Amino acid sequence: MKILIAAMLVLVVLIATVAYAPVASERNSPRDRINHDQISVWRDSVNILMSDVSTAIVSDTNSMDPTLDEGSTLLLVKPQDKSDILEGDIITFYRDGRLIVHRVLQLGADEEGWYAVTRGDNNPADDGRIRWKDVDRVVAGILY
Repeated sequence: MKILIAAMLVLVVLIATVAYAPVASERNSPRDRINHDQISVWRDSVNILMSDVSTAIVSDTNSMDPTLDEGSTLLLVKPQDKSDILEGDIITFYRDGRLIVHRVLQLGADEEGWYAVTRGDNNPADDGRIRWKDVDRVVAGILY
C-alpha cells in the first residue's frame, strides 16, 4: 500500500510539473522568401523559380546547431536594401576575412549607421554589431 501511495504521489508531482512548466517565449523566425507558387515539383525534379540565387554548403562549426549543420545547403539571396533584413533572418557576413552564417537578433542604428546584432543559435554570446558593408547574403532556404 505504501508503494502504491508513493507511486501516486510521484505521478501527481510529474503531472503538476508538466502542466506548469514554463513555455518558451516566441522568437522571431526568418522572413518567408520563397512563395509556394514559385515551387514546381515534378516526378524527377524540383524547381524553385528565383532570380539572383547562390548556394553555399555549411561547414562543421556547430555555431548554428541544430538549425544548420555540416553539409546543409543554403539558398542565398543578395539583399538590395537594409529593409530586406529582419530580426530572425539568417544572414551571411564577413568578419576578419571569414564568411559567417548567423541569425539576426536585433537591428539598430547609431552614429556609424545601420547595424545588425547576430549570434549563432548554438553560441553563448552575440557577434556584436555587423555593419551593412559586411553583409553578404540572406538565407532564403535550407536544404538538408
